[in-house]
Amino acid sequence: MTEAEAVEGMTYQAGGTVFAPRTISDEYWLLSHHDYDGKKLVDDEVLQIGLAGAVLAELMLAGRLDIVDKRVMVRDARPVGDPVLDVVTSMIGNTRQILSPMKWVQQVSDSEYNLGDQRGAKPISLTDAVGRRLQAAGLVEEQQVRGMFRTTTRLVPVSWQGAAAPAIRIGYYLGRLNEMDTETRVLAKLALIVGLDGQIGAGYPFPVKPAIEAACRELYPNPIGHEVLSTLLDGVDRAVAAVALRVRR
Repeated sequence: MTEAEAVEGMTYQAGGTVFAPRTISDEYWLLSHHDYDGKKLVDDEVLQIGLAGAVLAELMLAGRLDIVDKRVMVRDARPVGDPVLDVVTSMIGNTRQILSPMKWVQQVSDSEYNLGDQRGAKPISLTDAVGRRLQAAGLVEEQQVRGMFRTTTRLVPVSWQGAAAPAIRIGYYLGRLNEMDTETRVLAKLALIVGLDGQIGAGYPFPVKPAIEAACRELYPNPIGHEVLSTLLDGVDRAVAAVALRVRR
């Protein structure tokens, strides 16, 4: 895969078919799992907090959610057509309490999701819900993994090149900040918050952390504006810090 192919938006191919652009949550899921064997690269709880931040960012960029006086509110309750995002919009809209971004990140992360695709099926985690979406798109597949005492199943990328594309694209655009789109800036910041910045490097030979911080000082060009997205990302950061504090106690 060339750099040009890796950074060509978020579109991708699987089985010779061109699919619709991947979402921030798709890209984050891939970034947080190993390119070859699908192992999680960060703690389960931290991974899901970042994933919740990705989902909320998508809804804000789609004009469905907003942050007013540092509280998350529904701006437009119409469905966007994605089961995960529509469930989250409904969850926020049907809650009487008006919560901060940090609280909603935690709520979305901790919730279980029944997406209605299998009758009588148990609700699943946010990580599994996004993983199923990638599986339906043909980008990951179930594989059996033998352990010492039992055999389990794990979602594994069909192509390591496709799985590595988010990290490659971030690295590429860190050297071209004037060309970096809002979605890639948000994805890069989420990676930094949860400790996945070490996965980024191809196309950018300098320290990644200060480059991501520079990219996120201005979360443009999307018209939703810097303040809304930076407030959300600060909420994600606080939620991750809360996990770290609880673990240290």
